[in-house]
Amino acid sequence: STQSTWGFVGTDVAGLRIQVVVVLCGGSQFVEFFLFRLNSHRISAKAEMPRRRAGVAADEPPPAVSCKSWAIADGHDGRIVWAMKQFQTLQPASLAKICNCLVVLLLCEEHPHLLRESVTVSPYAASINGTSAELKAYDRLTVRDLLYGIMVPSGNDAATAIAEHFGHWFDADTDSNRIALLNDNADPALPRFVAEMNRTAARVGCVDTHFVNPHGMGHPGNRTCAADILKIVYRAIRFRVFRHIVAAKCYCCQALSHNDTYRGLCWNNTNILLFDGHGYDGIKTGWIPNAHGQKIHGCLTTSVRWDGYQFLVCVLGSKTQRQRFSDTQKLVAWAFNTKLQVTPRFPPCLSENKLPRLMSKEKCV
Repeated sequence: STQSTWGFVGTDVAGLRIQVVVVLCGGSQFVEFFLFRLNSHRISAKAEMPRRRAGVAADEPPPAVSCKSWAIADGHDGRIVWAMKQFQTLQPASLAKICNCLVVLLLCEEHPHLLRESVTVSPYAASINGTSAELKAYDRLTVRDLLYGIMVPSGNDAATAIAEHFGHWFDADTDSNRIALLNDNADPALPRFVAEMNRTAARVGCVDTHFVNPHGMGHPGNRTCAADILKIVYRAIRFRVFRHIVAAKCYCCQALSHNDTYRGLCWNNTNILLFDGHGYDGIKTGWIPNAHGQKIHGCLTTSVRWDGYQFLVCVLGSKTQRQRFSDTQKLVAWAFNTKLQVTPRFPPCLSENKLPRLMSKEKCV
C-alpha cells in the first residue's frame, strides 16, 4: 500500500529562502520533481538580473584609453569623481560650441522671446570652413533652429551666425577683438560674443579656458581642459531645451531664402553613441587635425544615464575620430562597474560602425 508522510523542503529562489510543506506520496519522486521546478525558477530569476561582477574592487584601475586627458563627473551635482590629467590644457575643438549655446540660453532665460527671433545668415558666416549646417548667405532661421544647427551637425556656419546676431548684447574685449577680426569681413559683433563666451566660462568656474572664435576651429589661442568642459556642460544641461537639442538624432527645419522661398534642411547628429541608445543621451563631438602632435585631435563630451545615476564624461585628445567614442565607452563601463559593480549591457566599441556622412569628411567637427 502507498504510504504518506509530511516533510519540509527548503530551497533558494533568487536569493530568498523558501520552506514548503509537501506530502510525500509513494517515495521521493514528487520531492525530486518539486525541487527541479524550484531550481528552474531560480536560474531564470538570476538570468534576468543585471550582470554583477563578483569581487570588483572599488579601486580597480581605469581602462587604457588613447586620449590625453579625461574626466568623469556626477551628473547630479557636477562634482568630478574620477579623472586623468583633468587640468591638462588642450584645444577644445567643437566642444567650444557648448559654451556658445550656453551664452545664448542664459540670455534667453531673461528674454524668452529671443528663441523665436529670426536670424539672417551673413555671407561671412555662410563661408566659414569646416563642418557645415549647409546654410547659405541671407538664409533666415529662428534662433532655436540655429542652436540645433550648432549642436546636431556641428555647424561652424550656424555658430558664427549666432555669434554675429547676439554679439551686440555684450561688451567688447580687447584680446578677443584683436584675434577674431583677422578677417576684415567679420562682423564687429563677433568678438563681443566670443568675449562673453570667455566671461561665461569664468562664471561657471573654469580656471584655464579661453576661446578666440565661436566654433572651436583649430587656433592656438583656443584652450581648455577636461575639468573646465564638464563645468560648462553641467551648467548647460540645467536648460531643458539644451537637453532636447543634444539628444536629437536628427533635426529638420526650413530656411527662408533671400528670394522668399523655403528650403528644407535636415541634419544628422555627429554623435554615434546616440544611435546605439543604451543610456547615452548626447552632448557634443569635436575634432581638429594636426594639433598637440597628433594627426587627429579627437574630443567628446557625453551624458549617460543608468539605474538612476548620471555621469558626464569628457575625453580630450583621442587619436582618431572613432577612438573618442571607444574611449568614452570604456570609461563609462568602468565607471558603472566601480560605482555599482554592475556591467551595463552596452554595445561593443564602434570600430565597425560607419561614421555619419558629415564626419567622414576631412573637416573639423
